[in-house]
Amino acid sequence: MSVRPSIISSASRTGGRRTLPPMRNHPKLHKLRRCTSLEWVHDANEDSDTSADYCRLVMKVGDDVAIFPLDKRSVPIKDGSLPTMSYWYGKVEEIYLNTVKQKQDVWLDIRWYYRQVDLEDQGVNLAAFVGEYELVLSDHRSIVDMHCIEDHATIVQYDEEDLEQPQIPEETLYYRWTVSMQFATHKNVKQLQGVHIESLIIGVKYTELTSVHSLRSCQQWFNDTCLAASAIKMERKLKMRLPSIYDSVEFDREFLNLFTTPIRRGGHFGVVGNGMILFQLKSLLEDALTLGILPDGWMDRVQLMKPPSVDEAVPRYYCPVTSLPSKYQNCELHMVTFILTRSVDQRPNGI
Repeated sequence: MSVRPSIISSASRTGGRRTLPPMRNHPKLHKLRRCTSLEWVHDANEDSDTSADYCRLVMKVGDDVAIFPLDKRSVPIKDGSLPTMSYWYGKVEEIYLNTVKQKQDVWLDIRWYYRQVDLEDQGVNLAAFVGEYELVLSDHRSIVDMHCIEDHATIVQYDEEDLEQPQIPEETLYYRWTVSMQFATHKNVKQLQGVHIESLIIGVKYTELTSVHSLRSCQQWFNDTCLAASAIKMERKLKMRLPSIYDSVEFDREFLNLFTTPIRRGGHFGVVGNGMILFQLKSLLEDALTLGILPDGWMDRVQLMKPPSVDEAVPRYYCPVTSLPSKYQNCELHMVTFILTRSVDQRPNGI
């Protein structure tokens, strides 16, 4: 069994606050020992003289980490840390340990996440579609001194095709795209030449998106601006009708009203949106068909998915693809059909 190396050193500090260590060149990596994990023990503050004042950080290959940035725009808050989006972020691809006599140095091969501001700095137009706490995973890699690492980072992967994905909490880092970066060196200066998006599904920034889910021929996401410009607004609130197989089942009116809930992403509905409610309702329909009544406590299975009071203010539209309102005369029935067939295409569409 291999033993995880434990490295004891001092973190770089100025005026009691963590700072970047002095920049230095790394040795030839092929001569260094590779590790899958290691423990870094460092002082918690400048006056540390007891073990209680030491921090322990175990880093493993594959971990996401926050890295102190070399950026004048990053201003520390009172406790010496930085605001969430001021840090740089990366994924640990390799760990290299260099031992010279009694001194041990650690270097990390970091695969970079790009923030919106990083993309803007490089003139990448993808920045316009990146959310406030969204990161973009790139294939750009650098060798970084271990002392630049602040801590682990929690970065949630967001799958736009998965309507059942749990909501991503506010101010939580997430990523949905992977990009390939092409660089060229000119007069010893590395410059970005191009960016290729490797993800198959290209979305739009989730200011407000609405799913047109009433007809099986649609099942697409549309930006609010697109709907307002090309779709016909509904002037009445829909009433729910179920297929005849449910005629003998007793349903609460509040349950039926949930079927006309707008399916939205962005704004009050969060990054993931409230699409999961469709599958919660489908499950309850199946249970009700077996029991002849909704199961006890059914509200506990959907109340977290129901939008807040802003629901009534959300505009509803006829589908801009089928265009004619006459095709919606049975839209209540088609809504149920959508839930039962679970045929979903989540690719957002813009104008």
